[in-house]
Amino acid sequence: MRVLKLVMIVPLLFMFFNNKAQAQGGKFGATAQDSIECIKNLNFYEEEYKRKNYDAAYGPWREAMRICPKSSTNLYVRGAVIMRDRIGKLTDASQKQAAIDSLLMVYDKRMEYFNVNKADLMYRKADIIEEFYASDNQKVYDAYLAVIESDKQKGEIMAAAKAMIEAQKMYDAQKIDADKFTDIYTKLSEIVDERIKIISRATNIDTIVLQDAQDCKSAIENAFISTDAANCDNLIKLFTPRFQDNKENITTVGMIVNILLNRECIQNDLFYDAAEAYYKLDPAPKSASTLAAMFMSKGETDKAIQYYKDAIDGQTNAMEKSLYQTTLAGILFQQGQTGQAMTYANHAIQSNPRNGKAYMILGNIYAGIKGCGNDPVSQRSVFWVAVDMLQKAKQVGGSDTKFVDDVNRQINLFRQHFPSYDDCFDLDILDGQPYTVNCGGINVKTIVRTHK
Repeated sequence: MRVLKLVMIVPLLFMFFNNKAQAQGGKFGATAQDSIECIKNLNFYEEEYKRKNYDAAYGPWREAMRICPKSSTNLYVRGAVIMRDRIGKLTDASQKQAAIDSLLMVYDKRMEYFNVNKADLMYRKADIIEEFYASDNQKVYDAYLAVIESDKQKGEIMAAAKAMIEAQKMYDAQKIDADKFTDIYTKLSEIVDERIKIISRATNIDTIVLQDAQDCKSAIENAFISTDAANCDNLIKLFTPRFQDNKENITTVGMIVNILLNRECIQNDLFYDAAEAYYKLDPAPKSASTLAAMFMSKGETDKAIQYYKDAIDGQTNAMEKSLYQTTLAGILFQQGQTGQAMTYANHAIQSNPRNGKAYMILGNIYAGIKGCGNDPVSQRSVFWVAVDMLQKAKQVGGSDTKFVDDVNRQINLFRQHFPSYDDCFDLDILDGQPYTVNCGGINVKTIVRTHK
């Protein structure tokens, strides 16, 4: 019946498509006869497709693809389903390979003939290549790299991570050397870093999209630093010339600093120079604190102190600021600058009242104060306020067992320096009595405790 209907209307179709084919530039074929064959095959394959009889749909679908590939995007959407079904049923290796190639061709032709999101279709095509050519790492890498390079601003970002994973496989199999692998890492990192910047600059930041990009960045970095290409000697050799040529490129410099940090490759001139360059390009609190730690390791305390101050001034997160303030307080205390150390320790507590380490630093500062009066009680009263601070440190930092153990050792040590019972008795001072310690820049109320 279906064939009979088509035969009856062939003369009408011929007259209609003779003009239609010319007007639409060959959408349904180059000639009227092509157009008739096109419509016939479109109808045949669509009916079988709707019945999910993909075997029967295959022949007329393929004819429609040959005669009128520009007729409809559905020809390609449905064609992918038909070819997927065919691939799953074929057992002959050569026929299956031909079917896989045809499936990939479906995506190529759709991109050629229609105005579509090419990056999206290329990503789907790359997934198919990964599925059927998993052992050909170069082919899979090329497919995913093409995706991200086709649209660096909007293309599927995970294509960059998948490309890096394939590059890692090639490096592990010694198909590419360390230089090539590092070049790939650098290229993909720069693409992802730029994408993160674009997302972060948006008026309404899409947190899910941003997280995807950050996850992609982590995957790329993990793929690189997990290999022996990222050992310290190789990193210095590979990145020194790159740093010299890109001192003003924040992405490249930042990448070098992050990799060296992750690989704990920081006791070298490259890291020192790159870290300082990165801070000049992006004077953020994190990079300032990194520089501070670096200069402390080099014994350049004055520079370290200045960079910690920069980190504190630029940090808006109270918890992070408190950590920087605590670290700086400890350094200043070690340098004998007890007044400033006390100031930064108190600031750290203001930023985070549960900062036990800041209280511990205050306790040690108080215990070191000299020149409090002329009698044994006044001179040793600083140990009362020192223990008070340590008790507070233990109270707020009690979840850290090691920290509590350290605090308890300090408390037991300082208690040995409490005034004796006899010293207090001679001055008519009793255990439990309120007492104010006012010396060495402090004015603190405490309670009398004697060492018996």
